[in-house]
Amino acid sequence: MPITDSSILLKKKSDQLRKSILLVSFWSLSDPFCIARRSYEGRVGAVVLEGEYFATTSNMDVIYAPPVIKKMTYKKNYCLGEDDPLQWPQFYLAAAPYFPCIPRSPGTLSEDSSTYIMFHRITDSDYEHQHDQSLTGLGHLTKSLLIKAHKFVHETVNNKYDRVKNGASIFTQLYSSIHRSLNFLESLPMTRRQVLFIFADFQRHLLEFVAAFNYVNMYQPLMDGHGEPATVVDDVIGAFTTDVALADKFVRAGIPVWIIRPAPLAGSVRIDALVEPLQSKDFLCLESAYHIYPISYIGSPLEWKKYLTFGRYSRDFLSYGDVFDVASLQPNDRLVATAKKARFQPCECLSTLIKKHNSLKCHPQTNLPRTLPLAGEISFLTSCIPFFHQCTLHGVLLSYLSIKVGRLRHS
Repeated sequence: MPITDSSILLKKKSDQLRKSILLVSFWSLSDPFCIARRSYEGRVGAVVLEGEYFATTSNMDVIYAPPVIKKMTYKKNYCLGEDDPLQWPQFYLAAAPYFPCIPRSPGTLSEDSSTYIMFHRITDSDYEHQHDQSLTGLGHLTKSLLIKAHKFVHETVNNKYDRVKNGASIFTQLYSSIHRSLNFLESLPMTRRQVLFIFADFQRHLLEFVAAFNYVNMYQPLMDGHGEPATVVDDVIGAFTTDVALADKFVRAGIPVWIIRPAPLAGSVRIDALVEPLQSKDFLCLESAYHIYPISYIGSPLEWKKYLTFGRYSRDFLSYGDVFDVASLQPNDRLVATAKKARFQPCECLSTLIKKHNSLKCHPQTNLPRTLPLAGEISFLTSCIPFFHQCTLHGVLLSYLSIKVGRLRHS
């Protein structure tokens, strides 16, 4: 049954039990909830996912609405909305354990900050036209951003990579992607659409690289029990989980974590206060850019495949596609593509039409085809073929049709 009254979540353990156990948590004399709590208990709690579940957290004072199953697309700000681990907590995925460690964008961003290049929100003004090119409509990233990008990669990424290049393969993959994107932005003439997308993808790789580095060198040792538990919560994205043991590791490492429990367990765990979950629509750009970047995915927030799908799209973004694949072209280009195929494969086109004609059903009384769409197909086909090929093709088609229709009438 869905939770209809959120006050049921406020059931608390007795004071004697709470005071008898030393708990790993975040509290101080200034903390209004200064009585220690376990990692799986709630500093705050909220009803989520249409009342079917509730969320708790022992190391944060806010709760974000978990992502749900819906169509995942790029948004107008080149991010993925509430499905984007760069800007909204996601459910923990073992395939990307560093996602919760992605740094949050600071409230105020100074251009002098060493991390400015990671959080700068790209706009049209960051694109400059090239006036020395024979083709118009091409340009590059502004020089000021290129300087900042080079500086960050040289001083931060390269130094960190030297320490982990013999470790997990994710570092080599991200490192290569960072340098490839930077090279494109610096020297490859591109359209505004391409420059802005490649820069946003460059930022994504930077943030993931820093998160992966911090996860391996700082958070994972704490999660595995090495060293003293963290006493502050770091300003990183965090994660949702249904695993209480994993949540305890996150608390120990100082990573924000929210435990999602089914509604029937409401009232079974201590929660000190109720809050309204924060909704992505109040903080993020959710306006779809599917018409600009036509890639989407519908599936569970727990599916790693969705990130692989968008990763492949970004890797192939500057690909010009298969020149022999009509389906990969835009609708307006299909006529041209068909013309090219008809020119170089006339026999195949003819055989295709003949097969379609043979499959037409006949009227039961006249034995004639119920419809004859082949004439329209011939017209379309011949309009796509150079004139000096049309005469021969017309002759063959007309001869074939006259013989075929004659047989139908005499059968």
